[in-house]
Amino acid sequence: MAVVVNTHNSTENVTRSALARIYRGEMETWEDGQRILALNLPIDSEIRRQFYRMVLNVEPTKQFFKPGSPVPFKTMVMKSYDGIRRFVARTPNAIGYLPLSEVDDTVAVLKVDGTLPGEPGYALARVTQTRAPTSHSQSWWIDTRWPGSGAREIRTTRQR
Repeated sequence: MAVVVNTHNSTENVTRSALARIYRGEMETWEDGQRILALNLPIDSEIRRQFYRMVLNVEPTKQFFKPGSPVPFKTMVMKSYDGIRRFVARTPNAIGYLPLSEVDDTVAVLKVDGTLPGEPGYALARVTQTRAPTSHSQSWWIDTRWPGSGAREIRTTRQR
């Protein structure tokens, strides 16, 4: 899984705790002052369930409220990976998450706690086993949850 932002976003790293604050509605702006627009997949999505468990330690049905308010915090829900990728690519202040197999050069992958997907200690990695050993196991992320996705090397392009 990868956390993605617009290629014009100057943020390169986010802590898991900051990511949790974003998705709980507690952190509302980027360092440059732009309002953060958090994107989610549908509530029944397996990757949303994994993201919520790894980042927020709750089920995706959990509702969060704006600090000091009875008003619920709402994220923008996209119906597909393509929807998240395209929206993030067009929206400088958006953040979302995708299976690594769905990442392309239209979005930038954020480091989480200083590491990218595929690097040792990546915070959003799941322990998985592949059927066939690979000589690239240290530098490649194998996403076995989405059949046919294969392995993908991280390549990000940031425009400044």
